[in-house]
Amino acid sequence: KMVARWSTDSQSILMKTQIPKGDVGSVFKLWEYRVSHKQLLIRCPRLSEASKNVDLKFYNVEYVDLPSVFPDLEIDDADQKDIAFASSRLGRTVESKRVIVLKSRGERYIVVAGDLAVEESATGIFESPFALPPVDISRGLAAKPFPKDFEKPTR
Repeated sequence: KMVARWSTDSQSILMKTQIPKGDVGSVFKLWEYRVSHKQLLIRCPRLSEASKNVDLKFYNVEYVDLPSVFPDLEIDDADQKDIAFASSRLGRTVESKRVIVLKSRGERYIVVAGDLAVEESATGIFESPFALPPVDISRGLAAKPFPKDFEKPTR
């Protein structure tokens, strides 16, 4: 179920949102990053079959400054310091609408991205919410046979 979605293409981004709480005892974690598609997942995994994962899905990610675990988590507006920090790290001016601030225990963390979706899902905790394009193995991506002079290891 989609809880919220922001796109940096829109004029205004609603931040300072309340992220749904996961199961008691579960915390948000840096869960997955897909380099080839610039996708980042921060997940609060469900602890029982009756509950749901809470997923923060970032798209078109350019920069990440995050810890691996967030005991509590909220999204906040980027201030001038956040924008300057992101611009400094990327070596160029970053538009404020692309700087997403995550707060945990009073600390501010930065993601520079084009899109953010907050969702609840009942998928398995190790299932990725990101769709992958099909791979055509007929185009030379299949495993190649071993060379004739290859010696199989013995046990």
